[in-house]
Amino acid sequence: TAIRDFTELGSGFKIALRDLEVRGAGNLLGAEQHGHLEAIGYDLYCRMLEDTIKELQGESKAKKIEASIDIETDAYLPSSYIPDEGQRMDMYRRVADIEILSDYQDVMDEWLDRYGEPPEQAVTLANIAFIRSAAGRCGFSSVEQQHKNIRLVYAADSVPDMQMLSQVLSADYYKGKLLFNAGTKPYLVFLQAAFPQGQTANKLMALFARMEKNQ
Repeated sequence: TAIRDFTELGSGFKIALRDLEVRGAGNLLGAEQHGHLEAIGYDLYCRMLEDTIKELQGESKAKKIEASIDIETDAYLPSSYIPDEGQRMDMYRRVADIEILSDYQDVMDEWLDRYGEPPEQAVTLANIAFIRSAAGRCGFSSVEQQHKNIRLVYAADSVPDMQMLSQVLSADYYKGKLLFNAGTKPYLVFLQAAFPQGQTANKLMALFARMEKNQ
């Protein structure tokens, strides 16, 4: 199945990764091969291994904010777009690994190349993956829908980047659309961002891309 799925130039590496996921990474100091690596995936395995090595070396791990996203939208990979269940699960894992814009673009390019133009639900899924990651990097703990507005709440130990905020708030498109509350629990309100409903993820995607550009 792996050989059938990966036929384009440069597929040898992907086939090798699939082999690792199926049979395990094995004993790092010996010839024995085992491991059930498919339970967590090769990418997560590598990240866990890297974190453990840094911990043993006494390096402190930067605290990452895990932002929650609560908006009304359809975000999934339709079976009509990716019929094979195994490939669909692989793509869900690829989406979960989206961190920065280049990761997002890599996923979109792969979908277009392998399956054709992605449907709206799939694009929204990838958008939300980037939004969640970018929200955490910008210091937000939650992105939540309130009727037609979206509220972005800062994490308890996060300090708002006022220079970045001033640049975004003064941008022509966001004038009158973004309201900042600097109370004991700072938050941003993105007015009318949840209307129309199908455009919410696109609007948030553009906002966080703008924020990261101005950081």
